[in-house]
Amino acid sequence: MRRMVLLLLPLLLLAACAAPSTGPDGVPADFRLHVSSIGASNPHCDYDLTFLPNGALDYRVSLRGAASSDRRGRVDIGPARVSQLWKAVLAAGIDDLPPRIGPHRDGGERGVVRWTVRYDGRERVVVADRAGSPQLDLLLETVFWAAPPRIFRPVR
Repeated sequence: MRRMVLLLLPLLLLAACAAPSTGPDGVPADFRLHVSSIGASNPHCDYDLTFLPNGALDYRVSLRGAASSDRRGRVDIGPARVSQLWKAVLAAGIDDLPPRIGPHRDGGERGVVRWTVRYDGRERVVVADRAGSPQLDLLLETVFWAAPPRIFRPVR
């Protein structure tokens, strides 16, 4: 019996180390959601957003038009919003989407969005027209919900 325990102990330790660690609400500790878009017609801005598992959001937003301005920085959105983003990533089925999604036949091109999702030691990149996928449109709505509206306003 003792010999079996000694033989199994290294295997159990290895399995514990290989298992992905998760934070609150099941969000993987290495979760990162990076969303960037250039040339979108709505909103009239280019944005580069990175959501981190600790509740931080790194952002760079360039507003176009008469009230053009640039914003960049880091803001705390809290772990609860990151948890909602994680759930939206899962609901979107991003692992099952093709790497490139063109515009939906009923929608016009409204700008390209690049999605990079990291979790459990892997990375998935999907480049999609904003009107190309209902799942990603819902995920984008969640992104805009999670990001503070002030980062999309002109600097005064």
